[in-house]
Amino acid sequence: MELNWEALDPNRPLDGDSPLYVPRPGRNAERLAAAISAGRQVELVVGPTGIGKSTELARAAHLLAGTHVVVMVRVDREANMREAESPVVGWLVARAAARACFGSGLSLPKALADASALHAVEGELPSTFVSASVGPPPDELAIGLVAHLARSQPKRVVLVLDGLEKCGAGLDRRVFAFVGRFAPHSAVVTTLPWRLAYGTSPGGEDLVASGEHHFTLRPLLQGTAEEAHFFLQLARLRLGALPASSSLMAPAYDACGGIPRTFQQLLLEAHTYARMRGAPEPAAEDIQSAIADLRASFRRALRPGDMEQMLGLRGTDGRAMDLERRVRLLSQGLMLEVDSGSDFQVLPHPLVQAIA
Repeated sequence: MELNWEALDPNRPLDGDSPLYVPRPGRNAERLAAAISAGRQVELVVGPTGIGKSTELARAAHLLAGTHVVVMVRVDREANMREAESPVVGWLVARAAARACFGSGLSLPKALADASALHAVEGELPSTFVSASVGPPPDELAIGLVAHLARSQPKRVVLVLDGLEKCGAGLDRRVFAFVGRFAPHSAVVTTLPWRLAYGTSPGGEDLVASGEHHFTLRPLLQGTAEEAHFFLQLARLRLGALPASSSLMAPAYDACGGIPRTFQQLLLEAHTYARMRGAPEPAAEDIQSAIADLRASFRRALRPGDMEQMLGLRGTDGRAMDLERRVRLLSQGLMLEVDSGSDFQVLPHPLVQAIA
């Protein structure tokens, strides 16, 4: 059987109803959906790059769709996150909310149904966000549409925003203050940058104050049989079957730091090395080459003092580290937060530890 190596592409988050979805240990998507169903108004989702935030949000939205009206926007797929100010996010939310209104059979009030504004919502994003419409500004249009959706049908509205953890640091205050304005009309589930989770940016307090709850996705580094099964099942479903070589899975699992995207990336890179040798499938030497590449990229990302700080605070909660360094290391995946009983501890990524 020929394996589907392209399905390992780590830059393709799954849709919520994908047959390739593998429940994480801890059932994060189910817990997230259950919290919203129980009445929680705001969920702020944080976690390292590649941990599966997009996949779990999509799955939670799918689980909520039967009992709620879900307005989901994958902001980072449609906008340049370095320039995604509140009007940009507003247009994206307005378009998704208008589609949800139409899907629910709702007509729009005249104030929101201005021909040019509605055309912009239904069509592609205009290149100029301020002057493209003579109707309400895009952020006001979005809030008006979500409020209308909440008033005009019996189901609770849930706004799910994916990709905002990539929002530029200089845009935090405006974007998250804008997102916080939806909370009176709908539940809000949004990804959050690490710097906001630790309070190092002046933005986000408007949203956090409306009902702070951080839903953290942490690396799968407990070494349990359930975690090992998760990674094996991830590879099996994506590839169609497990590779013939038994020397691939364990090294990729040990080196990925409990990050699903990194696990997939290592296997995909190993396949690339195998093809360069003219081999149909990777062997032990190919996965070791992929691991060496990732280790080298981590080494280049380290700054003076990083290694000493991480090793000195290994196994603690990391609060003794200065915030700028802590947020940077967590954001880059060089340092990981892992569960430790009722709390958490910080550890260097396994490949960073190997550099020491």
